[in-house]
Amino acid sequence: MSTAQIPFDEEQVRKHFRLVHRPQLGVTPLVVITPYGIYNGFFNDEDALVTYCRSHHGDGIFYVACNPYLQEVFNSAPNQLGCVKRGGKDKVAAITTVFLDIDPVRPKGIPATQEENKLAIAKARELTRLSLFQESTIATSGNGAYVIIPVEFTEDLDTREKQIEALVKKIRREHFSGQDKLDLDSVHDRAHLMALMGCLKTKGTASAERPYRLARFLSEPKSNPCQNFMEEVRRQSIGSSRPSARGPKPGKKLGRPRISPRQRASALCAGCRQVFENPPRYEDRSDFDLLFTAALIDHGFTEKQVFDLLADLDQRRPEVPGKSPRKFTARSEENQRAYVSALYRDADPNYDYCHWIWKLLGSKACKEGCPHHSANLSSGKYKLTRAPNVKSDRKVTLEQARSALATDLKARRERLLAEKSVLIVKGLPGLGKTHLACQEFKDLRLFYCIGLREELPMIQSDLGGGVALQLKDNLCRFRQDLRDFRNQGYPEREMELCRSCNRAQCDYFQQFDTRQSWIGTTKYLTTSLELKNFDLIVIDEDPLRDLLDKTEVDHDQIRAFRRFLETYHLRTAEAGQLLTGLEDLMDAYRETGRKDEEMNLLTRLFQCLENPQALIQRYHESPEFQQAVQLAENLPARLLPPKSIFTLIHRLYEEATRARANSLLGLELVRGSCKIVIRRFQDLDRLRDFPVLILDSSADQMIYEQIFPGRSIEILDYEIEVRAQVVQITNFPLGVYGLQSKKTLQRVMEFIQEHQEGRVGIICRKQFEVELERNFHGAMVKHYGNVRGSREFEDCDSLFLVGGAFLPPLEPWKIAQTVFYDQPKVSRDKIMRGRDYGMAKHNQRIYGLWEHKDERVRAISQWAQEQEIMQAGYRIRPLQHPKKIFILTNIPVPGLPPEKLLKLTKNETFERYQKTVEKLISEEKDVNNHSVSKILGITPRQGRKYKNRLPVALFRKRKNSASA
Repeated sequence: MSTAQIPFDEEQVRKHFRLVHRPQLGVTPLVVITPYGIYNGFFNDEDALVTYCRSHHGDGIFYVACNPYLQEVFNSAPNQLGCVKRGGKDKVAAITTVFLDIDPVRPKGIPATQEENKLAIAKARELTRLSLFQESTIATSGNGAYVIIPVEFTEDLDTREKQIEALVKKIRREHFSGQDKLDLDSVHDRAHLMALMGCLKTKGTASAERPYRLARFLSEPKSNPCQNFMEEVRRQSIGSSRPSARGPKPGKKLGRPRISPRQRASALCAGCRQVFENPPRYEDRSDFDLLFTAALIDHGFTEKQVFDLLADLDQRRPEVPGKSPRKFTARSEENQRAYVSALYRDADPNYDYCHWIWKLLGSKACKEGCPHHSANLSSGKYKLTRAPNVKSDRKVTLEQARSALATDLKARRERLLAEKSVLIVKGLPGLGKTHLACQEFKDLRLFYCIGLREELPMIQSDLGGGVALQLKDNLCRFRQDLRDFRNQGYPEREMELCRSCNRAQCDYFQQFDTRQSWIGTTKYLTTSLELKNFDLIVIDEDPLRDLLDKTEVDHDQIRAFRRFLETYHLRTAEAGQLLTGLEDLMDAYRETGRKDEEMNLLTRLFQCLENPQALIQRYHESPEFQQAVQLAENLPARLLPPKSIFTLIHRLYEEATRARANSLLGLELVRGSCKIVIRRFQDLDRLRDFPVLILDSSADQMIYEQIFPGRSIEILDYEIEVRAQVVQITNFPLGVYGLQSKKTLQRVMEFIQEHQEGRVGIICRKQFEVELERNFHGAMVKHYGNVRGSREFEDCDSLFLVGGAFLPPLEPWKIAQTVFYDQPKVSRDKIMRGRDYGMAKHNQRIYGLWEHKDERVRAISQWAQEQEIMQAGYRIRPLQHPKKIFILTNIPVPGLPPEKLLKLTKNETFERYQKTVEKLISEEKDVNNHSVSKILGITPRQGRKYKNRLPVALFRKRKNSASA
């Protein structure tokens, strides 16, 4: 039976949650282990846990903690899964459950057979007949059996844990000694996890004889504490064992024998163990150490153990040509400890290190014995999904991908229309997605949203003659009236003006009197004008850029802001009084300065605003706020600085966000100006009654899950062979933010001049467009923001992508705050990650890049940078023609695997250094590193590297001539 055919058992999940959950003590952790990450969450809601387990049944291995955790951990992932730390035994509130894990003896990484599983269950039934386990429950974990014993220990947990360990060892000696088919795992740790009943246990690689099974109870769960077991636990002695009569040998230290790093490495999975035993040649050693540290942390190694392993590996590390042979173990012991401590602190255990090791080894050696492996390893980044996405696990030709897309669209048509779900096609540009979608759905009444008007004639032709109509820029010929209406403080209320319009010949309203399809720009979705009578909404050319609206509100226009809050259903009298007091405080501040006693009072006011929901509901119970309002009325002076005003507005706005859950909102303070910048995704709840087809998508699925909450989302993705020859320049100064100096730009133009062939296309940042267009008259030059969907580069023979799409450093973080407004706080931290270039001909290269640690910010950043570069590169249609593409940025671009990696700046600077030395010698001038470096505008330290690469005779020529 396949994984998809094994049903989810809701009743078993509910029974298990009720058995282990203790609401009076704390919350229950849920852990899901996937091949590419561990997701933790803390639950006190039974229905929320059941919903999550049902949605992701079969996507990973579900575990639940056997003991409750402290309430303080709940806010990190409340009733949801996230990339948060679960915490160790110090977070456990009490010991309420002990379970014996009876496991059949078998090779690692594979499930148990039917006979092995039955043998473990029989042993569990034998144990429960003893008086020690009278109040216990029998369950199967899928690969063995559990004996679950309810207890009640709330004090001195460390002592009780040691006593439980001693009792488990005693049970193992008495009932499992001499067994060669069964073993009793040591599960005395109070933070230990157990398989969640009712969920599929997908540990290891399944086969016909060793299938995956459902974890389930075999007897009715019992929650009353087992008194006999608890008394036996209390009787266990945990004192030190009696020493030998002979005593220790003179000079020999007592204690545990030291475990060598080689012995510790035996606990690693096969891939990590192979990397440890045979370290590969790696260009960036610190990058390698950071990534391997993440793997060691995820395997459960402590900082001291990581230090021992890295020190042993460093002694056997092969040297890299051109790099310093110095190893970190050559430093002082204090520096070694500090280096490993920094690695242990900065490493991200949730990083996709399995995929990194797989690329590093050039094989799937990590498949064997890996606790995180699944059959989806070769399908790219593994994620929890709500629908059976389609992603090809091998590269196919363009014709094969088109045939597969046509088949997939036809097969999913009925489900898409019936369930009103969201279907996303992530195929590369040039696949023909628009044409195939029009052919499949042209018999329906479509609303087709596009990004560029150049596509209108083609879509009209695909949909059939005069079927499609065209919308104006903002849908209404009287759009200026709409703009004025919004400026008066009525955002998202265009429909009120539209309904009161007396112009009977409005193009907008005529669409409802016809059965024709409609074509318009994506800006249509950023209004609140009504949308109805369509069978399918098609969104082409990635709508995220158009859907993210940015507006500014002057803080003096508080009355307009009041209307804005009222729009978001804050129409209570308390909210009105809040805003009235806010206006008075602002007026008072503009007149005079501030006073200490008033500021202290207002500080207490902001402290009571920590919970704005409670403040609005219990406004009259807040004496601090009443005093602040009276102060503003009676003393119109010396009150608030602007920052405090914005603090109040920010919290009011957060409350407005929660009141309008179907809109995604955000807020920021513009430095140096008194304006509120509102970032929000427009109200896409208006699409809830329509099936949605998104073409040419480049955003991550988690973003669309936020935009379309509760909708079934399915993704079609295809890996297609690239016919073009791709060359990438990996110098960091030529990266996203490195093209700032005229010298760098001059070197870029020299590179283009040297490698251009036939008709040249150049895509760059907007600030370099004029300069490049002036130097290359016959070339097609455009900036990144003006090429998506363009067909003007199709007849170019060579394409140069200079730098990357412009994105301010904090922009991904701000957008992530907007999109994931209802999730835990978004982090700004960055971390060094190894990224492979996906090079052609299986010649992989790993490069360390600083990326956002938070996967939500990373998803936004990759959408806005890497995907934009990829979209620009596909303007030349590399799937169809063997052309040349030169990528002048160090960012790995998905869909454009390079055949060759070059470093431009360093080689050219060395050549210029050599020519300058020869020129000074010919002019019989003094030649030294300082003068040459000053001429070239580089540091003397960099110049010494170039000097050491030159023949010594060049510098002797001048000395000989001078002596003569």
